[in-house]
Formats: sequence, C-alpha cells, structure tokens
Amino acid sequence: MHLTIREYQVEPQAVGEIMRRVNEGFVPLISQSPGFVAFYAVDLGNGCIASMSIFTDKAGADASTALSAEHIKQHLAVFFPNPPVIRSGDVRAYGIAAHANPHA
Repeated sequence: MHLTIREYQVEPQAVGEIMRRVNEGFVPLISQSPGFVAFYAVDLGNGCIASMSIFTDKAGADASTALSAEHIKQHLAVFFPNPPVIRSGDVRAYGIAAHANPHA
C-alpha cells in the first residue's frame, strides 16, 4: 500500500465549508480511482487541514495527487492560497481494529 499526506493552510473560518465540499465532491471522485483503499480529511485546528489517501500502489497514489490538484483548481481554489505540503511513501506497518468505525 502507498499513502499520501497533503497538508494545507487555509483561513480557519473556511474549514467547515471546505470539508463539506470535500465530502460531497472529492470523496466520491477519489473513491472511484483505481487502487483506492481509503481517504481521510482531518481538521488539525487553526486552519490546518491534512488529507490522507491510501492506495494499493504508488501509481494510484501519484494519480490521486494529480486528481486532488485538479479538483482544487476547479472547485476550491478560492480557499487555497498556497500549494500543499505533500509527503508520500510505502506503508510498512499498520493495524486496524475489526470493529473500527471511521464515522464514529
């Protein structure tokens, strides 16, 4: 598996609207991408948002970075004055609870 983390700095008052738009527009789009495993967007506070995309391989993860950039350009550019900090790498260890509910 391959994971990409993108970190964005935005105006704190825009975080709610950004998250709404990501849930409604970007999540359905990225979830249809080849090799998609999971996507998370996290409000880190003070206008900092991180997103994590998990794919079965690097090619899928790389494609998701291009997809994300294009989606932001077309639908969210007004909220993102600066490019994100992007980090990506192979998942080397992980664990998940059988009863985990990401919507809890």
